[in-house]
Amino acid sequence: MHWGHTIQRLFAKYKRTLNSKLVKSFIAGKLASEGILKEEGLFRIVEDCIIHPQFGVVTIHDRFLLTHLLPQNYKNRYGHLNAVELPVIRSKKHQAEKEKQQCFIWGNKWSQGYYHFVAEDLPKLVCAKQQGFEIYTWQGLSSKWQQELLQLFNIEQTYIVQPTAVRQLYFITTNRVFESANRFSIPNPALMQGLQIGLQELVSSNRFKDLPTDQCIWISRKHTRNRHIENEAECIQLLTKEGYKVQVMYPEKISVAEQIKLVYHSRCLIGPHGAGLTNLAFSQQASLIEIGPAGKVNNSYISLAISLKRSYCHLDAAPVNKWLGSRSNFRLDPVKLLQQLARVF
Repeated sequence: MHWGHTIQRLFAKYKRTLNSKLVKSFIAGKLASEGILKEEGLFRIVEDCIIHPQFGVVTIHDRFLLTHLLPQNYKNRYGHLNAVELPVIRSKKHQAEKEKQQCFIWGNKWSQGYYHFVAEDLPKLVCAKQQGFEIYTWQGLSSKWQQELLQLFNIEQTYIVQPTAVRQLYFITTNRVFESANRFSIPNPALMQGLQIGLQELVSSNRFKDLPTDQCIWISRKHTRNRHIENEAECIQLLTKEGYKVQVMYPEKISVAEQIKLVYHSRCLIGPHGAGLTNLAFSQQASLIEIGPAGKVNNSYISLAISLKRSYCHLDAAPVNKWLGSRSNFRLDPVKLLQQLARVF
């Protein structure tokens, strides 16, 4: 059996035995006690390590395996970087390329999702760029929107194709932090603040002029497979009649830059649960009204709103097909929407 498969199987076996508290103590205690781990603000620094892109891990002194992970359960306080003490079996494939003095490494299996990329990966990349670090990844980026975001924020990165020795590896464990009042984790506010600074610099560039203000942005799923608001036109008509400036946005039909232009000075984002609501991160002041079935509130956008210190409301809607649950299309009471908008606008 290939040694790489053996390592992966061992890692998968041992990482299941770790809970969040053990992970925290392992990183902050074991590595620091041996002088391997240092801290510099948001960033952690590991000395003398090798990045193994084929496994998605980092080895330290041939003993530690580190992998970047995001918890499936957002109540997990610390499970963003797991460490396991295992012997690493060397082979010819492990021979490292030319040594790099320092780098910032990012990437995990969740990075392909719009929410996780914008709420967690992009803020890290922007902060690393602000610190002047070289940025490396083992994560292949195939989505057009990912490439556009990197270009918009002028983030240059290098894709690691073979094992690479690094004198100083910078990383951030605290993608999310535990928010005690609500008892679940939220995107790290310090990282989101860095993203907002980068966003302000982007918007002040010549590419972003004459941005609309004081709009309600209705984020529609009309052209997607499910979770449509079937009486969408009726709701928008009532809001317009009451004097609100409503702009309908179809995220899959326009570029990320155009989405940023629409939401940057907006007052409120409205829409059913879906990746389009992540655009809250690109607004300066917007509140969020998320539409979905009663009792099926997802923490994703509550946590993003809390991190950005924005007003959030979940507006219950009736599923058209109760057997499909949260995947059903919905009908929304326009009067309830109007009442809620009056509270947050």
